[in-house]
Amino acid sequence: MNSNHTMTIEFWKMFLSEIYHANLLELKHGLTSKKSLFIDFQILTTFGSEGFAIADLLLKNPDEVFADIKEAFQGHDFQVRFFNLPKRIILDDVREDRINILISIMGEVEEVRAITPRIEIATYQCPAGHYTSIKVGLGNLKKPDRCGSENCKYMRFKLVPELSKIIDTQQITINISSDFKRKSRNLLIDLYNDVFYNLEKGDRIIINGILRCNFIEKQKNNVDLKFYIEANSIEICESTLENIISNPHRKSFNIDAITKAKCPERIDVQIKKIIRDNPNLSCEEQKIAIYQKLAEIPTENIDIWLEKLQNSGIIYPRKNGYIIF
Repeated sequence: MNSNHTMTIEFWKMFLSEIYHANLLELKHGLTSKKSLFIDFQILTTFGSEGFAIADLLLKNPDEVFADIKEAFQGHDFQVRFFNLPKRIILDDVREDRINILISIMGEVEEVRAITPRIEIATYQCPAGHYTSIKVGLGNLKKPDRCGSENCKYMRFKLVPELSKIIDTQQITINISSDFKRKSRNLLIDLYNDVFYNLEKGDRIIINGILRCNFIEKQKNNVDLKFYIEANSIEICESTLENIISNPHRKSFNIDAITKAKCPERIDVQIKKIIRDNPNLSCEEQKIAIYQKLAEIPTENIDIWLEKLQNSGIIYPRKNGYIIF
């Protein structure tokens, strides 16, 4: 194990133990029926320069980060779910170069299917008695290409259900639209374990999850890409939230959805708001105002955010202060 990997494991132990200590104790000792720990992405970005770097890695390579968290808390079976992500994508951004990246997207629920069991980790046995486990996504089960035991040449396998991991899953379809073209399309959302919110058609929600893709062979040399999102968390839009609270028939709605919907403003939004509220100050004076308003955030992290906004062309420094585009 290299030193960087060890440091990442130790970071997650420190971060979750310090910021989410009470929630972690409940999950570790079975004091709650919940199976998930909800983490505010924006809090992660403010946890020193390492927190900012790991937050960036989470967006680009979520599978690696989730594996690190799992390793950091071996022996404890709970899911880590992130909300309040920095940017929501639109229909035009659902494309091949975003596969396996953590994204956030808003849409309207079109269809809600029943909760059903599904194999998440399939364990197979070869004729020699060796076991091989593979992770299963959407679609049909696929047998291993080779035995997991070194030097074993058997290519025939049988599924061992009692050693496979089975989870509850639910699929919903949301309608998403484009900001640039007047068109929309449906996107399949794959929910698993305890991320079920008793949703109904017409609910406006924000899905935070990993963009996945099934490759479906239609004809020879012709493959169709079927995108879907492996949901990590769901946030409820304000208009839908008001409807849920005022509707007595929806009292069974998962309270976590309501709690997570009331998340704080993103850091980039707060920075832009402070700049707008102080248009007559110089860049340095605006920086001081930002440091004072966001005193709980390390100044080095605020500087990183300012640089990021500037490099993205969202703000531009001038002698008489930043301009917001």
